[in-house]
Amino acid sequence: MVTCTKNRGGALEITGGIVRKITFDAAFYKQSNRSCSGIVVRDSSGRVLNFTMRLNEHIPTDFETEAIACVQAAQLRLDLGLGKVEIEGNALSVIKKVQSGKIYKSGISAYVLSTKMLSSGYEACLFKNTSRMANKVAHALAVEGLKRVEVTYPQNGFPQSAAMEAEEDYRRILLKE
Repeated sequence: MVTCTKNRGGALEITGGIVRKITFDAAFYKQSNRSCSGIVVRDSSGRVLNFTMRLNEHIPTDFETEAIACVQAAQLRLDLGLGKVEIEGNALSVIKKVQSGKIYKSGISAYVLSTKMLSSGYEACLFKNTSRMANKVAHALAVEGLKRVEVTYPQNGFPQSAAMEAEEDYRRILLKE
């Protein structure tokens, strides 16, 4: 049985069953109004199961890049058929808007609504804010994707810069246990 409960700090947690973690970040190149979303899927032990770098064109501001990456993370969950997920990003304003029951009228309101609609089909889904330190792999993917100017999936290979961050991140997780 899957449930959402509050931990000692008052934050919601998913308990029961297999939970996957999806982290997202974005990089923005203003001169070309182009961004890239880096999205990483991990298992409960922190190992990378899947990733993608998605190039986005005609993006007017950097504020929208994180909201777009959040939508793409929710979409990737559907593409992979994952039921129980935690989606984490370090864009606090985006995460708060997605967590809220309110309807916002802002430059990212359409993205927030899309994310909410995509996440409504989850068995259990939590959106969490995370630190930049915990989001290094997704960030490395976003920066690398912007440099390559291409969409990349696992069959194209894990970029070296992101692989190094993933190894360091996994060692850090193991040390905590």
